Amino acid sequence: MLLNADKLETSDVAIIDEAYCPKGHSLISDEVTFCDFKAIHVKIRDKKYLTDLFISPLVGDKSKLSLDKRLDKKLIFEFLCPECKCRLPVASPCSCGGELMALYLDSSLKLSKSVTVCNRFGCPHSEVKGIEKLKSMQL
Repeated sequence: MLLNADKLETSDVAIIDEAYCPKGHSLISDEVTFCDFKAIHVKIRDKKYLTDLFISPLVGDKSKLSLDKRLDKKLIFEFLCPECKCRLPVASPCSCGGELMALYLDSSLKLSKSVTVCNRFGCPHSEVKGIEKLKSMQL
């Protein structure tokens, strides 16, 4: 599924082209693309249901896609690996009351080589952010 076929000037845009769960499974999916870039795919779960979520790999872009129409922007979801269903690690609490979930950028699985996304959809921090943004948000 292609959400936006417009080409980007990528010189000023960081693109996440690798992301991993804590067990080393890839979270990048070619099922959905954002501006021709493969999406980050996670499962999300709350007390009522489990569904797929596709997140834009463009750092700072808030675009997401889920085919589940029951998603409420006020809910906080657990983020899981779509392959092994392990919970993604929490990098930090978010100022909205949610959590900033870590997506590892390489197979070393180090927090220092990760990006974060808030697990509350209505949050201003619900887009992929680089680890340097996490440090500034904690001040």
